[in-house]
Amino acid sequence: MMAAPEDMFEQVERMAGRRVPGRKVVVPAAQRRMIRAVGKFIHAHPEPGFKEFLAVERIASCLTGMGLAVEVPYAGLPTAFRAVMKGRGRGPAVAVLAEYDALEGIGHACGHNLITVAALTAAAAMGGCRGLWPGTFEVIGTPGEELLAGKARMADRGAFDHLDACFMAHPFNEDVIGTGAAAMRSFTATFRGRAAHAAAAPQEGINALDAAILFFGAVHAMRQHLREEARVHGIITKGGQVLNVIPDLAEVRVAVRSHDEDYLARLQERVERACRAAARAVGAGVSVRWDRHSYRAFRINPALDGILTEGYLRAGIVLRQGTATECRGSLDMANVSQVIPAAHPFFSIFAGGRRAAVLHTRDFARQAGLPHAYRQAGKAGLGMALAAARLLCDRVALGKVKADSR
Repeated sequence: MMAAPEDMFEQVERMAGRRVPGRKVVVPAAQRRMIRAVGKFIHAHPEPGFKEFLAVERIASCLTGMGLAVEVPYAGLPTAFRAVMKGRGRGPAVAVLAEYDALEGIGHACGHNLITVAALTAAAAMGGCRGLWPGTFEVIGTPGEELLAGKARMADRGAFDHLDACFMAHPFNEDVIGTGAAAMRSFTATFRGRAAHAAAAPQEGINALDAAILFFGAVHAMRQHLREEARVHGIITKGGQVLNVIPDLAEVRVAVRSHDEDYLARLQERVERACRAAARAVGAGVSVRWDRHSYRAFRINPALDGILTEGYLRAGIVLRQGTATECRGSLDMANVSQVIPAAHPFFSIFAGGRRAAVLHTRDFARQAGLPHAYRQAGKAGLGMALAAARLLCDRVALGKVKADSR
């Protein structure tokens, strides 16, 4: 039988082996309402990556009110932050991460407002049993997850090096952990041709758009020969402006993914060769610029996943154990997992029997603003708090987590 979320304080007392009299509820109703208000504000005011100034202002104010020391900016990013809560003495350092950027045009279709709610709930719960655990608990705000790899930039700057472990909860259409994530590299290709009148003198032109279309044709032919878990996809961002002028410039954005980073490197070369061959075929020039920051493959830590699964169970969420290559998407949390032990469970925001929308759709964005979604995010936050308390109180468990990261 699953324990109610309100039992968390008693559970942490058992972990710590000591009691603090007179304490019952970890996250009071007023605090839960405050946290939900932050999530609703973020949902109603979506901001794209590295421009989440309103979100960070609200989140930092909430964390300061809980007694955490908040540092903004952090790791050289204006909308990153680090909030620190000290326990009853020296000990390990564990963090939960928060995301709050939205998708251009469709708002919080990835539910990052709920990731923030889960992180804030974890902080409130840890504050409620602060006298029981040693060490340091942190909430680290990580901007620009969508296509901008904010955590990759932060990891490169050592933003997580001081931690013993970290985790983050992500909304989804089921409850699952250990799904991995694909590594991803992305690039911009700019094809350059020669403009001419499309009707009067087409023979004088070199069609840059034709090169871009031919490149996508090559990618389509390539897909039959890719590994099943690999992905190549892209869009044409520029392809001409005037109907009766041969386009002299076309631009494409392309992403290449695989769970195997060695295979990804070879796939990158194949895709770039196709790009350059398409340009040569129509007599155009092309420049290829790979993005500096990329998404790594997720390094799963079985011991940490097990601790989180137990914490979620106590909070009221049963996590299915996924497979390492199940998630075909990419996460910059994976970059963190290459530096320190990290876990990334998903929690469902759909009530039983309701049709589940997929990520990055308007339907998912709507669901991410409903009361049930906020309740589930609260449970996910309590589950993370229980996992954090376990790691801070149980050196043997933390040792197993570190051993699994070697």
